[in-house]
Amino acid sequence: MKKKVVGIGLSGGIDSTVAAKLLIDEGYDVFGITMRVFDSNGDETIYENSKKVCEDLGIKHYIVDYINEFKKYVIDDFIEEYKNGRTPNPCVKCNKYIKLGKLYEEAMKLGADYFATGHYAIIKNGNIYIGEDSKKDQAYFLAQINIKNIDKILFPLGNYTKDRIREIAKEKEIKLYAKGESQEICFIKDDDYKKFLIENTNGEIEKEGEIIYKNGKVLGLHKGYSFYTIGQRKGLGIAHKTPLYVIGVDIEKNQVIVGENSDLFKKNLIINKINLIQNISREDMLNLNCKVKTRSRDNFHEVIIKEYENNEIKLEFIDNVRAITPGQLAVMYDYDNKIIGSGYIM
Repeated sequence: MKKKVVGIGLSGGIDSTVAAKLLIDEGYDVFGITMRVFDSNGDETIYENSKKVCEDLGIKHYIVDYINEFKKYVIDDFIEEYKNGRTPNPCVKCNKYIKLGKLYEEAMKLGADYFATGHYAIIKNGNIYIGEDSKKDQAYFLAQINIKNIDKILFPLGNYTKDRIREIAKEKEIKLYAKGESQEICFIKDDDYKKFLIENTNGEIEKEGEIIYKNGKVLGLHKGYSFYTIGQRKGLGIAHKTPLYVIGVDIEKNQVIVGENSDLFKKNLIINKINLIQNISREDMLNLNCKVKTRSRDNFHEVIIKEYENNEIKLEFIDNVRAITPGQLAVMYDYDNKIIGSGYIM
């Protein structure tokens, strides 16, 4: 009987390397596929490490060029969102358009029956669940992917914790080449997003403006509203009788708005660009009790789905939630930790 073929996205790191080994041990015919998303100034060690991994595992290795696509869907979107006073999550866009979009398609062209990655998540009966390692909820980052191909996607690490994956690497004597965890944003050196934004907007994003109190009183000056996030307290450079926090921005007036901590708590949330993972009707979603994360490292918040019209959903929290940030992805889960769907905070 012919082996099923799996193309796996390889970065050269421990997660994708162990995932590839697990698939091989399960009897799959595996090949590695690495995406090139940086130009000649990028980190070539990713491709070198991935090649070495494939040589060690005795599998074929392919490198595909997605520099233009990555720039369009991830980097340009990242810059534009900050210019519009929003806080994006580039990993969500990368998973949707690049890793589980273009890379998936390329693996199929190369003859794969399935496409795999090193995400810590579980696919079961056409749905996405949080993986065994609750500290690495990577299901969140997958909540915008196209589900039409979900039956051909494998997440070999879903039933393991990160610690167990490290143990497996030692037990199976897997040679690792990448050192440490991936950095926060792969295309920004040293995670200095401020420097990156200034360089990529020719300084336009650094335009000075007013910091105003919620009643309209001017308290000071900011050095670009894009560098201020909802809930921020440090770095405001203003004196006040009570601690102040960023509670909003007005991009038309080029203003950063501040207020007290109590102003950061909200009862309702509206999201758009809805992507449903579960096969659930609009009627069944209305008044549904579920839980939501408003950012990747958030805790769960209990909500009721109050409205669903024109590709927008209104959520009502059971308890008020602090520092809801426009541009972030809100992901809805049921009480079995299965993703219902997601949308971007407006």
